[in-house]
Amino acid sequence: MNVIFTIFNDLLNVLFNISGDYGIAIILLTILVRTMLLPIAIKQRKSLKKQQELSKKVHQLKEKYNQNKEKLNEELQKLYMSNSSSILGCLPMILQIPVMYSLYKVFSTMAVEVGTKVIPWVSTLKISDPYFILPIAAALIQLLPNILSTLGILKNIGGGKLSLGNVIMIGAVSVLFLARAPIAVGIYFITTSLYSTVEQIGYSIYTNKKCIA
Repeated sequence: MNVIFTIFNDLLNVLFNISGDYGIAIILLTILVRTMLLPIAIKQRKSLKKQQELSKKVHQLKEKYNQNKEKLNEELQKLYMSNSSSILGCLPMILQIPVMYSLYKVFSTMAVEVGTKVIPWVSTLKISDPYFILPIAAALIQLLPNILSTLGILKNIGGGKLSLGNVIMIGAVSVLFLARAPIAVGIYFITTSLYSTVEQIGYSIYTNKKCIA
């Protein structure tokens, strides 16, 4: 992971030399990394969708053979064998963890004491947002796909719908975490949340069109 950290840190400095602003450099580096991980993220969404379909079939089999355990076990074995690739659906997510952790570490350990044009009301990227604008914005953006899904506006986002209570709880945890985090981390979370939102909406539109076709 140290190698990934060093690469990202060097890339951040290169992007700073190009943009002249560490806030913009953080945004550019986050977008670059997320774009590189996009094929893995799409594969993860497809695997998650297959897992959901598999769970639905398992539930149907349990209802159909609830009085015949031997037949149920036989049918479940056939189902799992024919969907062995779906069971490994968490693998793409695991592959992303070292990359995203290293990126987070780069931003959370920045040694520079400078501000950014992106967040003009702070003097340095190392302090937390005194007005809590970034934590609230990050939480709202992170929850936007789930809010749209709960309202029935967005479908097939690659995950199950969350209840309103869960949405509020996740938003509160995000705000509490980012309330004390450095501005650099806040910019990273907002950028990655925006990217994820666009990615999820794009995936939803694509899958809906595919179903209609």
